[in-house]
Amino acid sequence: MKLRTHLLLVGLLCGLAIPSFATHFQSFELWAKHVTGTQYEIYSGQYFDCSGAAFSPYIPLGTGAPNPFQYSFNSFPCQISVDSAFQVMTIMEVTPVCPGQTSNCVNPTSPIPGTAYILYKELVTFTNCGVITPSTTITLSQFSCCRTNAITTLNNGGSQGVAMTLTIRPYYDNNSPELEPINLTICDGESGSFYVGGVDADFDSLNYSLVAPLDNIGVPVQYAAGYSSTQPLGAGWNVSLDSQTGVLSVSPTTGGIQFGVIGVQIDEYRNGNLVGTVFRDLSLTTRWCGGPVNDPPTIQSVSNVAGGNLSAPDVIDYCLGSTLTFDVVVDDMNSAQTLSFKSSIEKVLPGATITTSGTNPLTISVSWTSTAADTANRHLFISAEDDNCDITGQSSEVIFLTSKGKCIFPAVTGTNCQDSTGAISVTVGGGTGPFGFLWNTGATTSGISNLPIGTYWVTITDSGTSSVFSDTFLLTADDVLISASSTDPDCDGTD
Repeated sequence: MKLRTHLLLVGLLCGLAIPSFATHFQSFELWAKHVTGTQYEIYSGQYFDCSGAAFSPYIPLGTGAPNPFQYSFNSFPCQISVDSAFQVMTIMEVTPVCPGQTSNCVNPTSPIPGTAYILYKELVTFTNCGVITPSTTITLSQFSCCRTNAITTLNNGGSQGVAMTLTIRPYYDNNSPELEPINLTICDGESGSFYVGGVDADFDSLNYSLVAPLDNIGVPVQYAAGYSSTQPLGAGWNVSLDSQTGVLSVSPTTGGIQFGVIGVQIDEYRNGNLVGTVFRDLSLTTRWCGGPVNDPPTIQSVSNVAGGNLSAPDVIDYCLGSTLTFDVVVDDMNSAQTLSFKSSIEKVLPGATITTSGTNPLTISVSWTSTAADTANRHLFISAEDDNCDITGQSSEVIFLTSKGKCIFPAVTGTNCQDSTGAISVTVGGGTGPFGFLWNTGATTSGISNLPIGTYWVTITDSGTSSVFSDTFLLTADDVLISASSTDPDCDGTD
C-alpha cells in the first residue's frame, strides 16, 4: 500500500521524526509537558487496529514498536529544534477481554478485534519566537493516512486520514492535561460513561466539547449520512459530553453495532485566560455481546466528609493544612459481580492514602492532608467497572475540590421558646493553632451555651499569622442552624 503523508506550512515548518502507522489507525492524540523556558516534552498517543499485514503476525506487546515513518510538527511563529530523538514510552493492549481470552493483538486467529496503544515522547525546544506575549500561540500538527477500514460511520473510512493539533501558549509555561489510554467499547443495547478528560498538573480549569475529528490538518472527516460529531453513532444512540466534567455518556435508543470516531476538544483556562488546547481523536464502538443486558456500576455521591464541607453533590470545600477525608461508594445491581476502579486521586492529591472495603458495594475511602501551598482548586476522576463478560460495564464520576483556606465547622444544639438551652461550638480547619475565639457574648472559648434564640458570631485569630476570620450563626427554635440572611421562624409557627 502506498503511504501518504502531509506537511502543512503554518508560518515556519519543522519536521520531527516520530513514528506512526498507515492504514490501521483508529485514533491518536497529542499533549505537552513544560520542562523549562520554551522546552517541552511532546507526547503522541496512538491507537491501532491490530488486524492486517502491518501487524503481522501480531504486535509484540511490551517488546518494541512496528516500523515508523516520518510525520511533521508545524509551529508558528517559532522554529523547532529536536533535543532528543523519540522514545517509545508505552506499548500496551487496551482491548476489553475476559479472563482467559485473547484478541488478535496477541493471537492473529482470535475472532476478538484488538486495539493496541503506543505512547511516544520527544524533547523539543522552540526557538526564534520573538517577544513572547500572552497571545503567542504555537500550533503542532500531526497527520497520517489512513484510518482503519473497520470504521462504519465515515464515508469510506479507510481512505480518510487522521490529523491532530496541539496548541501551546508558551507565555504561561503550561502543561497540557496528561491523557491516559482509554478504550470506548460498549455492548449493543447497554449504557455506560467514560472519563475522556485528562489530569492537569497545573490544576487549570478544563472545558470539554465534542468536535469533528480531522481527516487532514484543518479538514474535518466526512461522516456518512445520519452521523455527525454530536451524533457519532447515529440515531440509535445518545452520546453526550459533560462540558465541565469530561464524562462521556452513551446510551441506546434502538442501539445497533457501530465502529465510530469522536473528537474531544479540551480547553485549559487559568484565571480566565485560555492557556492551551488539546484534541483527542477516539474510537467509539458498540459490539454484539449476547446474553442479558448488563447494567453498569453506579457511583454514589461523595459521603462522610470530614476536614471540609460538601457544598454541593461531588463538590468539596477543603481547608488548607487540615486532613480531608471522604468516601465514595460504588454499587451494582448485579450483586454477583465484583467491582474495581481506577482514579486520578494520587496524582491530584499528592500523598493521599486510599483504602477500599468490599467488592459490591465497593467503598473507596480517601485521606489527604493539604499544605499551605495547596491553594489551587482541583478535580479528580473515578472510573468504576464490573467484571461482566464480554464487555465490562463502566461508569465515571468527577469530584471537584475547592480550596477555602481556613474553615469553620459549627455544631449546634437548638433551643425552645421558653428556655435558654441552645449551644454553638466551632472547630477550625486549616491555619495554625492555638486559636483565639471572641464571641459577641464576650466568651473567649470555642463554644458557647445556655443560649436563647438569636444571632451569634465569633471572631477567630490564627496564632501563626495573626490573621482574623469570622462567621455568623442564627440560632432558631426548630433545632436548625441557618444563615443570618434566612428567616427566623416565630415561636407560634408563623414567619
